Amino acid sequence: MSWLAQGRHSADLNRIPGNAVVVLLGAPRESRLGGPNLYYWHRIDATVALYRAGKVQQIIVSDVSPGLLRQDLVACGVPSGLIKLDGADRTIDSVINNRRHGSVLFVSQAFHNERALFMADRLGVSAQGFDAQDVRFPLGILMRIRELGSRIRMLFELPWQ
Repeated sequence: MSWLAQGRHSADLNRIPGNAVVVLLGAPRESRLGGPNLYYWHRIDATVALYRAGKVQQIIVSDVSPGLLRQDLVACGVPSGLIKLDGADRTIDSVINNRRHGSVLFVSQAFHNERALFMADRLGVSAQGFDAQDVRFPLGILMRIRELGSRIRMLFELPWQ
């Protein structure tokens, strides 16, 4: 999966095309321990960086509580008129819901973008990824374990004809 996504996601703003339909993949705002979820906030930061660099045509926030993502993006200076709510609570639903755009730019951490790009390929969606800052040890290890389970689950959900 990582190999297939090579060269299609990057943390380098200069490698990201302009006028992108951005799909901000959600995460819980707070960690399970009750503090801020760094995955969430790094994704917000990455989306704001895209906006400030003039790379955004539209931002689609994808999460079970997309109102919080919208609120935090607006608080960082992103105009609310650029933000649309998807409401999908799973990555596969976000890919399916946004295939009508022709081409999308996923915003998440690299490991999550790899999975989203794999799904996009299987579902006929043209996509790239913009990598938000990752979270380091020890939380990063726990997320990699969770990601392994998500990748296995995805393999059973995608069409294989």
